[in-house]
Amino acid sequence: MSLGTPPMIPATCPQRSLAGLLIAALAATSSPAAAAPAPVAGEPPATADEPEFPTVDPSRGAGQLPDVGQTPVNVPEAAEEANPEVGPEPAQGWAPDLYRKGREAYQLGHFSEAIERFEEAYRLAPAPDLLYNIGLAYLRRHEASHDVEDLQKARAVLFNFRLEVEKDPNFGDPSEVETLMKEIEAGIAEEEAKERALTNAITPRESAPTTSEPECKVILPEEDPGRVDRLAGVLTLGAGGLLIAGGAASLAVFTFKGQEFETTLTELQAQREVEGCDGRSSARCDALAESIDTTTANGRRANLLAAGVGTALMGAGVVGVVTGAILYARGKKRGEQWERRVQLSPTVGGLVLRGRF
Repeated sequence: MSLGTPPMIPATCPQRSLAGLLIAALAATSSPAAAAPAPVAGEPPATADEPEFPTVDPSRGAGQLPDVGQTPVNVPEAAEEANPEVGPEPAQGWAPDLYRKGREAYQLGHFSEAIERFEEAYRLAPAPDLLYNIGLAYLRRHEASHDVEDLQKARAVLFNFRLEVEKDPNFGDPSEVETLMKEIEAGIAEEEAKERALTNAITPRESAPTTSEPECKVILPEEDPGRVDRLAGVLTLGAGGLLIAGGAASLAVFTFKGQEFETTLTELQAQREVEGCDGRSSARCDALAESIDTTTANGRRANLLAAGVGTALMGAGVVGVVTGAILYARGKKRGEQWERRVQLSPTVGGLVLRGRF
């Protein structure tokens, strides 16, 4: 569709595609006599200087709210209360005047004013053709402003126009409206890419130092790399020491218990000899025999626990101590290497600490 004059198609005209509208619009811009659309039945003929406002088909209900799928358009009360004695309906009476003012502003390149006039006319008489004019005005304003918001608004308005075209093909071909919206999407992506490139280009960079006086800069790692190993070594050493102490304590306790059982067993065996229990059976001898068996079993258990638990704990403690010592030694070595990397050397920008030992 030509961007010179926003073409308006009466709602009662036969079905046209957007390609057909392009030809009609080009003919309108080249011939003043062909610039005005055909008059609608029931309205006075339009002159070349006073373009005719596209009215809504009476079969759709002039002045009613169209279902555009986005934001509903509220019609003023004056547009809903027609008074036959006063003359034309106020909404339909003011809307053509607003349309003419919008078209004049569009032709003069005042696209912001044209948008305002077309939108006011649409509020009074929601003719779907006005949606196309509003979207076209946003596109033309973007040519001067290069503001991506203009393209975004044009996309939103033309989306509503496409919904109207899908409901009534007399307004145009939905596929051609979809093609135009894809071109707008490409334009939006291009403008956003330009804005990102411009933002990156104007991002301030760190300026080089202008002072000639040397300054001392110390370049060191954020923290000592051997600190973690040294800390782990200390903790492991502590845990190993505790295990060794626990193993030694367990060994001492169970060894002491074993000695107690051994003393008790000696006493029981002596009583058995005094009673003369060898070769004869009595209640006293049976009780002594049972006590001797129990004490013997307890002594063996104490010896096993002393050897097992105590030795295991002490062995684990020794492993912990050795591991902790290794970790601590490695951490200490890494820390010393970290400290040795610091050396003072002059540079153009000042004094930088670096070097080897």
